[in-house]
Amino acid sequence: MSRILRRPRRLPLLALPLALCLLASLAVQPAAAQEPTLETGRALFQEGRYEEAQEILLSLAPATEAESIEQPFLLGLIALETGRPRAAIERFESILSRHPHLIRVRLELARAYYLVGDDDKSRLHFSQVLGAEGLPRGVENNVAGFLNRIQARRRWSADLSLALLPQTNINQGSEERIIYLGPLPLRLNEDARKQSGTGAEASGGVSWQPLLEGDWRGRLALSGRVRRFDNAEWNDTLLGADIGLLRLFDGGNIGGGIRLQRRWRGGGGLPSGEGYSWRRGFWASHQVQFLRRNRLETSAELAHLDHDQRNHSNGWTARLAPNLVRALSASSRLRIGASWQITEAAVGYESNHLLGASATLTHGFPGGTTASVDIGAHRKRYHGDHPLFAEPRKELLYFAGLRLLHRELRWQGIAPYAEYRYERNNAAPDFFDYDNHIGTLGITRAF
Repeated sequence: MSRILRRPRRLPLLALPLALCLLASLAVQPAAAQEPTLETGRALFQEGRYEEAQEILLSLAPATEAESIEQPFLLGLIALETGRPRAAIERFESILSRHPHLIRVRLELARAYYLVGDDDKSRLHFSQVLGAEGLPRGVENNVAGFLNRIQARRRWSADLSLALLPQTNINQGSEERIIYLGPLPLRLNEDARKQSGTGAEASGGVSWQPLLEGDWRGRLALSGRVRRFDNAEWNDTLLGADIGLLRLFDGGNIGGGIRLQRRWRGGGGLPSGEGYSWRRGFWASHQVQFLRRNRLETSAELAHLDHDQRNHSNGWTARLAPNLVRALSASSRLRIGASWQITEAAVGYESNHLLGASATLTHGFPGGTTASVDIGAHRKRYHGDHPLFAEPRKELLYFAGLRLLHRELRWQGIAPYAEYRYERNNAAPDFFDYDNHIGTLGITRAF
């Protein structure tokens, strides 16, 4: 035994490489057994190994705010790369609802909407990207290219809205019980005084733009609005159709055509409602993107009004309405509008001209809420003396409103919204003074 201790046995020559292999395998095993990380998923995505990257990313629980952004963003990018843009939209929308200022996320969301063919939302988000400070020229050019392609490929669009409309003054009536015609007092009946109530409204439209030749497109649009109240006298139905041509150019379009509208009021509405008026005429429009952040949208109309019973109101009307839309940032935009309208009716006291201005600010807040605030005023002057009051009628209408929706409260593209609007009309004679509080609770869907 002492001999064995003094002279240990030699290892076979094959034992050395085996030992080295064993050590190498032991060195590799801890790395393979490590927990998956966001860095691992990112690296796999960059290598194009999308399924493996997705599996790892889905297994992670973000530990920081930055990881709670990057994880769904990478999953959205994977969805885009693997041909699932609708899944990508869900990921990007969830991020923007909490962080509406993230330009890269909004850019990818716009691209995802473009891929599913939702051009209105794609154009909206691309336009908001243009409002970002310090946007690289290359990104700006790519966005402009997408906007031009959206315009060129657009063939049809549609929208539908359903809403409840509680109002404090549906008939725009006076609060006074007695008015004076010179020295003579006149007691108003209840139908002529201020009345409140709740109505239901359904509105929508569809537009088709067939390709004609080169940059020319046709345009056929149908629209409608139906309002129903407990008191059938307030019911109102409007149907309209436009047909015409559009000429496309980089950053915008110009077009025009003919317009036809039919209106019913009171009764059961269409088809049993009482005919109210026809509107026949011409329309024109112009849109152009300029100086990156700005878009000018102008509409014009020349039409003849024919009333079923109010023949003294028949006549021509012309309207011009330019609107400037400016992207203030990636999460805010401002719309400033003006309107001018003149109506030449059969009798002077129904002829009038109108001037108006309005502004709407829309902002997306962290947490998903988007708010739009609008204010404005319209001044309307009639040309002849009113037959009852022996003086021209003058009106100054002020209005202000607030509209709210939440980015994540959507189902199958259907979005709920809430809106409040206040109107105040200061008039001479005082009989035409009124104010009105209007609430709206509705749902809307764009196709």
